[in-house]
Amino acid sequence: MKRMIMMTIVVLALYCLAGCSSKPSTQDDPAVTAKQDSAGSEKQDKSDNSVDTKAKSTPTPQPTPTPEPSLQMLADAKVGDIITFGAWWFGDYEKIEWIVLDENDNGLLLLSRYVLKEVDYIEMSGDPEYDAAMSEPGMAEWEISKLRNYLNGEFYRDAFSDGEKRKIKSVSLVNDFVWEGERNERHATEDKVFCLSMEEAKKYFPVNRQDEYSERAFSEAAIAEPLPGSNLIYGTISEDDYENRYIRLNYSRDCIEKQGTAWWFRTPEWIGVASDGCMEGVSYSGAGVRPAMYVNR
Repeated sequence: MKRMIMMTIVVLALYCLAGCSSKPSTQDDPAVTAKQDSAGSEKQDKSDNSVDTKAKSTPTPQPTPTPEPSLQMLADAKVGDIITFGAWWFGDYEKIEWIVLDENDNGLLLLSRYVLKEVDYIEMSGDPEYDAAMSEPGMAEWEISKLRNYLNGEFYRDAFSDGEKRKIKSVSLVNDFVWEGERNERHATEDKVFCLSMEEAKKYFPVNRQDEYSERAFSEAAIAEPLPGSNLIYGTISEDDYENRYIRLNYSRDCIEKQGTAWWFRTPEWIGVASDGCMEGVSYSGAGVRPAMYVNR
């Protein structure tokens, strides 16, 4: 009986071993192998795609914006240079040319190369009696002048781009002046665009002859031409004028036939530069504006 049981156990064991050895191997099955290879390839593709997507999502570096040409000229400007900055309507919008007069703690001091436009110093009514009274000494004050309102209003608003306006500085101006040996005090003003004072003009334009008994002076360098193509009134120094007068004022022959237009100082008492470069009183109307301003580089 025991022998029968033992034999049964042995047979069952051999049967189990035979079943295990007959189970198909996936390693040798071509279909299964192909399926596994395909799955592996898809997994690799997904991995590669995820890398590409990530690479594409990286922001492309943007080029640095090119500054406005006028702003680039400011950055490179030196005293004595002529640069363009802003534009004004002269039958068409044209760039305004400026002389770099100085560089100091306020920035670069610019003065328009040409007389741009005729502007009255104060508002005239057209009434001869009223206008005559307004033209009396002491009535023409920079602080309340039409000229100041025009430069810091219409001119500043329309002549410059937003980028250029950010470069223009608001500065405190000393408006005291000396006339006939006496110093006259005036309120300081805060301005973006202004006219030179008489003292500033004498600093930046060489004086050929200073009057011995007054503040009047003659400067050939201060002769300012009207804007080309404008209808501004101008004067010229003839050959005879030069020989009879201006040679004695130490002018060079370069002044002969040079067009000159009167332009305003901000100094009160109707003071400006006449068409021949004489710094003295000018007519309360008929003179033009030659703007000045301080700008940052």
